[in-house]
Parts: sequence; structure tokens; C-alpha cells
Amino acid sequence: SFDLLGVRARFVIPANYVQRSKAPPDAVAAPEGGSGVSPGIRGTALIVEDNLIIAMNAEVILLELGARRVNTAASVADALTSIERDRPNFALLDLNLGSENSIPIGRKLAELGVPFIFATGYGERAPIPPELGNAPVIQKPYIRVAIEAALAKLKA
Repeated sequence: SFDLLGVRARFVIPANYVQRSKAPPDAVAAPEGGSGVSPGIRGTALIVEDNLIIAMNAEVILLELGARRVNTAASVADALTSIERDRPNFALLDLNLGSENSIPIGRKLAELGVPFIFATGYGERAPIPPELGNAPVIQKPYIRVAIEAALAKLKA
């Protein structure tokens, strides 16, 4: 609804996407005890995604794949700040972030030796610069099988 102070909205989040955590507001810890799934990711993961629902879905997948914590960012500036504050062990980067793209984030991660995957709706036609051409590219929306296959390429 529209209000004199701005737009008011009510969001409903399915219960399976909600968990209690004492982590900072932009980080979610993995569930204690593990899921029995062999982890493909260790430590902290970074998701750079400008769509909240897609980011939440990706967060669940990365936690299931073994990430201990997932930080999220919706812009290049937020992502670079997050990297400086809490260097990730892995990152999943949406290529198109509205009016900007995640290429500068990929360059920073490559400089730091942090493995990452680009995700895009453009598929194989994604405009990835040659110096980042070794990064796997997956199709959006994110699905676990695609992320696992890209992780396998990173480890090969």
C-alpha cells in the first residue's frame, strides 16, 4: 500500500526459510549437527544477488553443500565491503545486478584466490571477460545440481 511516508509492504516468508541465528544480520550460520550431506563448500560463502527470494534459495543450497555461514550482498559496493570484512571461501555471483554487473567482484575474488561461480539468465552467452573465463557459469534460477557440477569444475 502507499503511505505518506513511503510504500508499505507485507512479506510472507515460508517457515522452511526461517531459522534463529545469533550471527550478524547479513550472515546465516549452518544448522548445528550437519545434514549428513558430503560438503562441497567449506567455511564462509558469499552470495551476490539482487533478488531477495533467489538469494534465500541459493543460501539454503550453499548451507546444504557445507558452508558454515553465508553472507549476502545485493550490489558491487556491498559485496566488496563484505569481502573486506569477512573474506569468503567461495562465492556465487549473479552476473546482472540491475544497473551494474558483478565483474568487479569476480576480479577481486580472483585476485584473492577465492573460487567463484557466475550465475546468469544469459546462459553460455554471458559477457564474461577473458581473464575471468575460467569461472564456471550456471543458468538461473539456481538449482543444487548445477551448483554441484560447477563446484566439481572448480575442484578439477
